[in-house]
Amino acid sequence: MKYKDKNLSIEAQRISFFDTDRPVPALTMLFNPTTNQLRAQSASLINRVAGISHEIEEKINLGILDETLHCILPILAYFRKKKYQDTNHILFNKLVIKETEFARDLIMDSTPNFYKTQVDILDSIFSEEGFILLVINIKDEEPLMTAIDRMKHRRGMISIHNPEFKDNVKILKYCLDRKLYLIEHTDNSADLLRI
Repeated sequence: MKYKDKNLSIEAQRISFFDTDRPVPALTMLFNPTTNQLRAQSASLINRVAGISHEIEEKINLGILDETLHCILPILAYFRKKKYQDTNHILFNKLVIKETEFARDLIMDSTPNFYKTQVDILDSIFSEEGFILLVINIKDEEPLMTAIDRMKHRRGMISIHNPEFKDNVKILKYCLDRKLYLIEHTDNSADLLRI
């Protein structure tokens, strides 16, 4: 199996994040429109977010601040139990999701809250009780730094999407200056996990 984009080339017997015999890649293919081409890093981030959310047995407050990753919403709606009363906070009300009845039903059932700005999402999500799960693009530096500052005293995870493989040293230093450790991945994406 081979994968190649402008930043990454992989050749392996099986590339797990695109293997549709696995649940998350299959659901990603089901919900992500073909016009929204996901790179390996994006698919890997979706797998991490789904894996973490599967193991959290309490309310999750999901914030998707990167519109290219809206497909996470129906994936988590499919996996998560209603008893946790999760909240979903999404940037814009025009979802980048494949238009299917199954996706629509999952989204309607998850009752997402839509916001015009990333700051509005952060204000809302950090006012909630429970585990915070944020997905944000590294290019959105100011909201990312605001989220990092607010996460210092909360339980949760910030997944930093970096599809263009931008230098993440500034964000790493920002975290270290606040005595927070950023989990860096080989594809230049990162996670801040507070448990």
